[in-house]
Amino acid sequence: MTRYLTGAAVLSLCLAVRAVAAGHADDDCHRFKEQELQSHPFLASIIPCTYVKEYRPPTERGKPVQVEFTMFIQDINSINAADMDFRIDLFLHMTWEDPRLNLTKINFVEGRQNEHDYITLPAYAIDYIWTPDPYVTNSKDSAITKLTTTYASLTLYRNHTIRYSARVYSIIGCQMEFREYPMDVQTCHMIFQSFMHSHSEVAFHWRKWSPVMINKELKLLQFSLEQPLKNYVRLSEENEHGDGTRNTQQLVVEFEFSREIGHHIVQTFVPSFLVVTLSWFSFWLGLEAIPGRVTLLVTSLLTLTTLFTGIKEGLPPVAYVKAIDVWMAGCMVFVFAALGEFVVVRVLNVMHVSRQVEPAFPPRTPVQPIQTPPATAAKLDQRSDYLRRVAMTNGNADNEDKAIAAHNNKVNQAMNPLENGSIPCNLNTRSRSAWDAESAGFRRPNGGRFSLAWIDAKTGEKKILWKEIDKASRIVFPLMFLLFMSIYFPILLSRAF
Repeated sequence: MTRYLTGAAVLSLCLAVRAVAAGHADDDCHRFKEQELQSHPFLASIIPCTYVKEYRPPTERGKPVQVEFTMFIQDINSINAADMDFRIDLFLHMTWEDPRLNLTKINFVEGRQNEHDYITLPAYAIDYIWTPDPYVTNSKDSAITKLTTTYASLTLYRNHTIRYSARVYSIIGCQMEFREYPMDVQTCHMIFQSFMHSHSEVAFHWRKWSPVMINKELKLLQFSLEQPLKNYVRLSEENEHGDGTRNTQQLVVEFEFSREIGHHIVQTFVPSFLVVTLSWFSFWLGLEAIPGRVTLLVTSLLTLTTLFTGIKEGLPPVAYVKAIDVWMAGCMVFVFAALGEFVVVRVLNVMHVSRQVEPAFPPRTPVQPIQTPPATAAKLDQRSDYLRRVAMTNGNADNEDKAIAAHNNKVNQAMNPLENGSIPCNLNTRSRSAWDAESAGFRRPNGGRFSLAWIDAKTGEKKILWKEIDKASRIVFPLMFLLFMSIYFPILLSRAF
């Protein structure tokens, strides 16, 4: 009996010692919490001394902690094609439950309809409790907005629900595609995921109703934003090392930016079209205004170069061909072709003028008059007297005069064969042929390779080749450019939409 009493006494003593030790431990725990939160006594009353903020809240049967996300997009700006990113300002809300908090001594504010009673705490309270660890995977920079204080708050509900709200800005990287620029559609994503936890530990999900809202007054400068925004949840097997060792749940918001074509119609297409049209005026100037024609074409070419250089400054130097590059190349080709047409016309004009100034027949050596010997001249005079006497005998004066005139003509031809345009048969001369007409610049339209000038068989007008090329260019160039536009824009519109 004495043995049992002794054992009971020892057990009681051990329990008493343990109780005293536990009491001291509790006192030490409370004392530590009070020291840690001495500047925030309210938080000391709701955060137990055994609370460890590095541990996630306990759940039933080891289920993941459910974190609900909502966001309100306030502004989207600085869509930078050169850096392939954009800036977004938004209000981010996260909601989860933490049953470890002691909320029995709190005077809650009565909640609104269908809402639990709540109390709102300042942003510093987030430093003393467990919070999710979301981050934007494709963000270049993110931060909570600050002015006089950090724009964040913590709301506690009577049912141990915690809601964290913050005003956040983030610069989101976007893998843009510029093949259809300036009628491109860019699809960008904003991706949230937990930095440390897998989806079996912490599960992110969107609120069931209106998870992503956007400011109704939001306006973009060069883009239109498709609404409503698409949002969904997806699983990713890649971690920050990319080795696929951790399954992560991601929240995705999809932005679809459609570039407004109106800006580029005014700033790109219309000016370049007018410059190309201006280059066609050179076909009406003719070759009498060579300096003006050259200046017009060269100025048009330089204007297009300057215009397209300014367009490229706002784009990254991609390796593929963009739609705007095709338009630029087309405009440059047409202006350069007009300049090439001028060179061809000028060369043909020089050839035509040089052929006109050349003589139709090669120069001949002057033929010296034939000197008749004196004896031959005396015989001719005697023959003339004889013919006169015969005519007088017959009594016909008219025949006398005709015979004498015919005789004198023969004498003159014998003495000077070039005086009356006649050429002796023994002179080495050639008659005028078709090749002589060719050398003078006149040739039949269908004869030979090409004709610098010809006579129109229907109208009888003289046609010059370089002038006909100018006239044809006035029609051919506009028609070809119209054909280019009729092919370019339908293909661009079909690929863009």
